[in-house]
Amino acid sequence: MGKKQKRYQPEFKLRVVLETYAKGAVSEVARHYELNANQVSTWRKALLDNGHLVFQTEVSERERKLEKQVEQLENLLAAGRNLSCDITAHAALREIPECWVLGQGAGVAAALAARKNLRVRDVPIKNIQDELRKQGAIVERMATGKVAESGENVTIPA
Repeated sequence: MGKKQKRYQPEFKLRVVLETYAKGAVSEVARHYELNANQVSTWRKALLDNGHLVFQTEVSERERKLEKQVEQLENLLAAGRNLSCDITAHAALREIPECWVLGQGAGVAAALAARKNLRVRDVPIKNIQDELRKQGAIVERMATGKVAESGENVTIPA
């Protein structure tokens, strides 16, 4: 079986590399820390190649890519069985009607956003609710858990 490779923290690597510059000898510092001199030389090269990034103030290419990915996910909606439970609890949930409503709500939100050229998060909830009501969806429940009568506007207190 092969020898397990050691992993060193970036702070340790920097301290070792800076010490090689102070003492002027890679092999001496490597021996002191019981490291391979080639490994320490590799760390030195990495610092020389990338040390300027410490002073970089502009947004890196990686950050730009990440921002673009977040922007692409901005209007992602997840509707359906967004829950986690064991099989016993799942059997008792009877979540299919809620899945239908979530799917319908997500579709309405997406359509309104596209129609108004908005992000989904910027579509007023009242507009989504109004459209769902026009489509015959039951939007609110009474505090007692009974379904509100058609046209009755009842909300559950927080």
